[in-house]
Amino acid sequence: MSRVKLLATILSLVALLTMGLALTAVPAAAQPPDATVTIEAPSIVPPGGSFVARLNITSVTDLSFATYRIQYDPSVLAVANVTDGMIGGSAAGVSVVDDWTNLESEWYGWDAAPGELGVVQGAYLAGEAGLSGSGYLAEIEFDVIGAWCDTSPISFVLEDCAAFDYDEQPIVIDWVDPVVTVAPAYDVNGDGEVGFWDMIGVSVPWGETGPPGWIRADVNGDGEIGFWDMIGVSVHWGESCAG
Repeated sequence: MSRVKLLATILSLVALLTMGLALTAVPAAAQPPDATVTIEAPSIVPPGGSFVARLNITSVTDLSFATYRIQYDPSVLAVANVTDGMIGGSAAGVSVVDDWTNLESEWYGWDAAPGELGVVQGAYLAGEAGLSGSGYLAEIEFDVIGAWCDTSPISFVLEDCAAFDYDEQPIVIDWVDPVVTVAPAYDVNGDGEVGFWDMIGVSVPWGETGPPGWIRADVNGDGEIGFWDMIGVSVHWGESCAG
């Protein structure tokens, strides 16, 4: 064999070996989720106010039972109410659990603590065989008890989140959660300081209307973005949550 052919053979073997190592190094792809649950909540909330966090679910099939635990900062937020969801036009019943050990399963072996909300729900609770489609699992009303610049996650505890179909087979869910920041209306952009960018936040939707407090730029809460909202920002100009 000539030196040229020998060199070509060696290079081919090296290339094949490199490709094989590259292929074996690629990890197995994770199982794609069957559905996604996203907590829809405002990113900025007013001190002393309240808001609703909706647990949206997309493209689920034959959901019959779900459990999840949500954590939040109890010095910033307080749960006021939890209401049933709606999926594909059918109700998804909600049962709030204070002591999961009552469910007689080690999988639920925890007691609710301040800043925790445990929920068991599903089609069985609503008298249905299984729910399919998109909608929302539940709505959670929170009271805001924190001060300006306080923040709180509204986060799923993943090891306590699960969903099953009518045959008790697991449904893979991608659980997505937000963080909320407490800020008064005049801190329009919620950065903790009242100034130029808050004025910009009012001027961009200038003249637009909606229900009272419909967007952050409606500083005075009259439903119309305009002069009095600018005044509301200017009165607090230079203030910050840092003092």
